[in-house]
Amino acid sequence: MNYWLYIIVWIVVLFLVILWYYVFSSDWPGVDSVTLKWEWVKSKSEKMIADCLYKMWIQYIYEHPLTIDWRVVAHPDFYLPKYNIWIEFWWLYTKKYLDNKQFKKQKYKEYWLKVIDVEWHNIRNPQKKYLDEKRTQQYLYTEIKKQLQKR
Repeated sequence: MNYWLYIIVWIVVLFLVILWYYVFSSDWPGVDSVTLKWEWVKSKSEKMIADCLYKMWIQYIYEHPLTIDWRVVAHPDFYLPKYNIWIEFWWLYTKKYLDNKQFKKQKYKEYWLKVIDVEWHNIRNPQKKYLDEKRTQQYLYTEIKKQLQKR
């Protein structure tokens, strides 16, 4: 009887390890990752941004709908309600994506919204080509500070 219980426990542990690896090791855009707040985000890069905001004690809402004139115009990646700042992480370079990016930026400018644009080079280590948490935190801190000084 105990023999079968050990086998079942090991199968469950193996399943949990594989699930943990899948969730926390994905670096492909579109593959979900889990943040320190235990919410699902679309990529490991967005996870890095969310975790940095969390560690900096900055409250954020992930993909909060941006409503202008009673219509939802966009779903920016992050919204910082305390500062009324939006954060957009731009990661693709296809024509459709770039057109959407241009449209969103135009709307942000038109309605005088405070937006922080995050590109790959802002959060990756330039020498080693991996996500750099310290670099991400520094970038977010300086950009939030700049946006707050614009008031």
